[in-house]
Amino acid sequence: MKHYRWGILATGWMAEMFVEDLLLEERAKIVAVGSRTLGNAKRFAERFNIPKYHGSYEALVNDPDVDIIYIASPHPFHLEHMTLSLSAGKPTLCEKPFNINAKQTRQAIDLARQNNAFLMEAMWSRFMPIMAKVRELIASGCIGKVQLLSADFGFCAEKDPLKRWFNPDLGGGALLDVGIYPISLASMLFGKPESINTSATMSATGVDQASSFIFRYGDGAQAILAASLMAETSQEAWIIGEQGKIHLPKPWWMAEKLYLHQGDDIQTIAVPKRGIGYGYQASAVMRALDNGLLESPLMPLSESLELMQTMDAIRQQWGMHYPQED
Repeated sequence: MKHYRWGILATGWMAEMFVEDLLLEERAKIVAVGSRTLGNAKRFAERFNIPKYHGSYEALVNDPDVDIIYIASPHPFHLEHMTLSLSAGKPTLCEKPFNINAKQTRQAIDLARQNNAFLMEAMWSRFMPIMAKVRELIASGCIGKVQLLSADFGFCAEKDPLKRWFNPDLGGGALLDVGIYPISLASMLFGKPESINTSATMSATGVDQASSFIFRYGDGAQAILAASLMAETSQEAWIIGEQGKIHLPKPWWMAEKLYLHQGDDIQTIAVPKRGIGYGYQASAVMRALDNGLLESPLMPLSESLELMQTMDAIRQQWGMHYPQED
C-alpha cells in the first residue's frame, strides 16, 4: 500500500480542519506546511507535529519531499497558488470554490494539462459516505426518476466588511461561500442547468448576503436552492423522485443518516463517517494517483468548470462583479 506525502498550503481554519481529518487517513503523511510567513508556518507545524515548515508557498511546492499539495487559501488566490503548485508538477487538491470565475478555472485546467499534473476541486461533500449512499439509492431505481431537488445552506455570518464573508476583495457573498454546496448537489444529480432564475439581497459591500436559485433541466426536472449569510436555514435536502424521495437531515452535506420515503413507508438508513469528513476526498486523490489518473472521475474538471459557469451566470443576473475581474 503506497503512502503519499502531503504539503499544506496556507494555515487558516480551513487548513486546520482538513489536517485534523487527514491525520485519520492511513495512507497520508503530512510532511510540510507553507505560509506567507515563517512564523505562521512554524506555529502550524508545531501544533500538528509536521516535520517541515516553509515561509513561502514557492518553497513548499518545490519541496522534493512533498508528493501532493493541498491548497487552503481563500478562493481569490486559488489560481495564483494552483499556478505555483501545478508548475512544479505537483498533484493538487484545491479548496472549493475552485476560483472566482470560469475564466480562472479554464486557466487552471489548461495549466494542469500542460504540466501533466493531477488537479481536483476539494468539493468534500461529493465524497462523503452519505452522498455515496444517495447515488446508490438513485441508481437502484427505488425512488424512480428524480424530478425535484430542494436544498439550502444558510447561517448567520459575522457582519464585518473586512472578513471574507462580506468582503468583495476576498470573494465574499453567500453564493460562492455556501451556495456552491446545494449547486454542487444539483450538478451531481442533474448536470448543468438549461435555465436559471435567481434572486439576491445584496449587502452594503456589494456581495449577496442571501440568494435563491431555481434551475430547470432539459428533461423537466428542477432544483430549488437557497443560500444565506444572514439566517440559519433548515440545512436539509429533499431529493424527490417519481416513486419516492430521499430526505437528508441537517446538515445535509455531512449527515450520518437519511430517510428513504416509499409511499407510507419511511426507512431510516444510518451512514456513519470518519471525523468531520474531509479525509474522504484526500483518499479519493490518492486512489486516483494510484491509477495514474490526472483528474477525479467523481469530481471531474469539466464539472468544476460547469459549476463556475453556472455561478458566473447567476452573478451576471445580479450585475455582481469582483474587483479581480476588472
